[in-house]
Amino acid sequence: MPKVSLVTRLYTAIVRRMGEVVHQLRDNYYRKKNSGKPRLLVFTDSRGYEVVKPWNRKSAYASYVGKLCKEYHVEHVICPEFSTTVIDFLYEYQSRVAAGKKYDAVIAHVGVVDYSPRPVSMLNDMMAVKGHKINTLFPEREFDFKTYHAAHFAELYYGKPVKNFYSQAFLQEQVIPKLQAIEPLIMVGCSPVLTSWHGNYWRDRPQNMDMILDYSAVCRDNLANFIDYSAWDEQTVKQNTIDNIHLSNKGFDETYSQIKTKLAKLGL
Repeated sequence: MPKVSLVTRLYTAIVRRMGEVVHQLRDNYYRKKNSGKPRLLVFTDSRGYEVVKPWNRKSAYASYVGKLCKEYHVEHVICPEFSTTVIDFLYEYQSRVAAGKKYDAVIAHVGVVDYSPRPVSMLNDMMAVKGHKINTLFPEREFDFKTYHAAHFAELYYGKPVKNFYSQAFLQEQVIPKLQAIEPLIMVGCSPVLTSWHGNYWRDRPQNMDMILDYSAVCRDNLANFIDYSAWDEQTVKQNTIDNIHLSNKGFDETYSQIKTKLAKLGL
């Protein structure tokens, strides 16, 4: 990763902190203003916020989430962990339900971290912080995450062995039933990753990144309210993302429009 000067790091930290305060005030305002509106839980990975400007760090208000905040009573959880997964979403949702929370609709924009190949060392770090969530959600599972990670793919990523977080079978047999139990759930899928373009990302993605579409298809085929981006062509990927993964302003607008269509069909 390119080196960043101390001055730049300090400036970024100050701007981020100022943004956090302002965005929290906006959250409080809209929740009070929309207290009688339908209640939504929005949970996203890093695709749920504008990732370029420090001011917008994990903020709802430069993405589709902010538009929803202005129309509904929204509780949002935006990229709570360095590697935010479907596992984190399920754990958060079940914790809220156990605490008595109720929602008219739940929106989940997660999955790319679970499905995509990444260095095994990163998967080990993920297991260290998510192991208790996995044990809570899937106490009787036969699937062994660490054994799965050890059988890494043949392709290396900058000399490092890579694997994704869990198998398609685990997604189908263990994760999907828990997603189906959330009613109503709107889930946002993954878009294709272009090998010939990486946008403003500083290096190439792993060679087999498009495996995320196979996992996304499992969700599409099993969830009633799934937003499918797998058919985006090269031009659409370049227009709607900044780096194959994170959304551009146009991508946020498209996602907002798709979510609004789903909410309208739900009568919200």
